[in-house]
Amino acid sequence: MKKYNPERLPGSVLMWLIVVNELLVFVGILGAFILYQTRNSEEFIKGQASLSLSHGVISTVSLLVAGFFAAEGIRLLHAQKISIARIHFLLAALLGIYFLFHKWQDFAQKWSLGFDFVANDFWQYYWLTMGFHFVHVLVGVGILFYLLVRSFPSASTSEDLTVKDYESGVLFWHMCDLAWILIFPVFYFGAQQ
Repeated sequence: MKKYNPERLPGSVLMWLIVVNELLVFVGILGAFILYQTRNSEEFIKGQASLSLSHGVISTVSLLVAGFFAAEGIRLLHAQKISIARIHFLLAALLGIYFLFHKWQDFAQKWSLGFDFVANDFWQYYWLTMGFHFVHVLVGVGILFYLLVRSFPSASTSEDLTVKDYESGVLFWHMCDLAWILIFPVFYFGAQQ
């Protein structure tokens, strides 16, 4: 594994382009949500009131703690503590799975109450935003498991992954974190009303 260079941007340029692009999509969706919310505030207030703030907080904590473990895994790789880094990547991936399971239960509950895609504009934006984020977290968990598996010498194929490859994977995970940090207040703070 290559040594850490604190003067270079972590991850690959391609991953940075992907992250910026995906965050712009999330910002666009949330901007449209806010615009529609101002036009039909009563419908959106009712929709937000049916969201569980505690579910949102649990989701937020699980993603942010997973992000901490992923970042700590990178720090440990730089320190050549690969075995401990593996544990951190595993913990990050498991917390990601917890987020997905928790969110899936939330989806099932909403759907069973009749809050589907056609219920109203609020629920269209809810499903679009949450579904889009769910898929990103699913991909992020896959990336974390891939990094974990590839960290074992027997799993290496033609060439080992570099620190930059690991940083790129964790950068994608942090994009999921950041997207959720944008989503959470827009959707869930209205749930307190």
